[in-house]
Amino acid sequence: MDSLSTKDIVGVILLGIVFLVVAFFVRAGPDSRRPREKSFNCWRCKALTPHTQRTIEAWRNGKTRLFCGACHAHWLQSHPPPASQPRPISGGYRPRRRSSPVGALIVFGVVVVMSVFGRSCS
Repeated sequence: MDSLSTKDIVGVILLGIVFLVVAFFVRAGPDSRRPREKSFNCWRCKALTPHTQRTIEAWRNGKTRLFCGACHAHWLQSHPPPASQPRPISGGYRPRRRSSPVGALIVFGVVVVMSVFGRSCS
C-alpha cells in the first residue's frame, strides 16, 4: 500500500475547505423559519405590531390571521378553553420536522473523502 501523495493530501484539504465554506453559507442563509417582515397588521384592529414568539409560531404553522397581544387576550377571554383531553396519536402520525441540508452535505463530503482515500490507497 502506497502512502498518500502530496497531490492527494492537498486535494483533500481543498475539498474540506470548500465543504466548510458551503456548509457555512447554507447555515447562515436566510432563515425561512422567521417571517421576512419585522411587523404585521393585526387582523382585528389593524394596528402595526412587531412579531412575538407567539405570532412567529403561528406564522410557522401557516396561520394568515395574526393578532396583536391585546386582541389575542380579548379573543382568549371570549373563548373559554375546551375540556382538555390528551389526543392519542393514531397510526403513528407525527408532524414532520424540516430537515437541514447540512446533514446531506456532510454525508456527501464523507463519500467524496472516502473515494479520494480509496483511490489513493489502491
